Amino acid sequence: MVEWSPDYSIKNHHLDAQHQELMKYVGLAKVIINMEPAVKEAKLKLLISKLLIYAKEHIKDEEEYMKRINYPFFKEHRASHMVFMKNLKAIVSNFNDIDKTSVKLFEFLDHWLLKHILEEDKRIEAFRNCLTEINELPYNLQQKTKILDEAYDISNEVKHRYVCLCHLKVHEVCDTLDKELQREHSYICCTTCKNPIIKLDTELEKDENKFDDLLKQYYIE
Repeated sequence: MVEWSPDYSIKNHHLDAQHQELMKYVGLAKVIINMEPAVKEAKLKLLISKLLIYAKEHIKDEEEYMKRINYPFFKEHRASHMVFMKNLKAIVSNFNDIDKTSVKLFEFLDHWLLKHILEEDKRIEAFRNCLTEINELPYNLQQKTKILDEAYDISNEVKHRYVCLCHLKVHEVCDTLDKELQREHSYICCTTCKNPIIKLDTELEKDENKFDDLLKQYYIE
């Protein structure tokens, strides 16, 4: 039976949590196989009802995530989701033989979830990792912050001040993103002026000449 492992993580804490929850459903399906006939049917119907609702929610969230990062294999991945829902509904549509249905449901979920995460969902992680490695970050500050918030708990992090060409505008950048930008020497843009945001350190604040030099370096051709 599938059990959660860090190897299955796609570095998105929300989707990882949903995958872990789906694995719990697989475990419940296995338990139901050996239940007494008097309670098996009711337990199986309840599990299926909850599973269908949760699977739809997970698929919706995962597909929205793929759209946000412009995942190039979105259509193919979405097609696999549609096949999953179709096969799941086909299995649970026939309750003539409760014993066979419970076994088929467990085997289907156990096989599909492991295969889907390792072969399909891990490709999403690989794609995003590739973007990071080549410093190809097609995000503005708001988009990048939202993506990081899905992978890390950044709500209580120290904020760093960045500036752009917008008059008197200061951007607050979380510590995780600040470290990434400084480490990788990469940049993200302001949604308003469309120019890179640059860290406003103490030296820049005290010396206007240094700020002018920075403007020439990053903004003036």
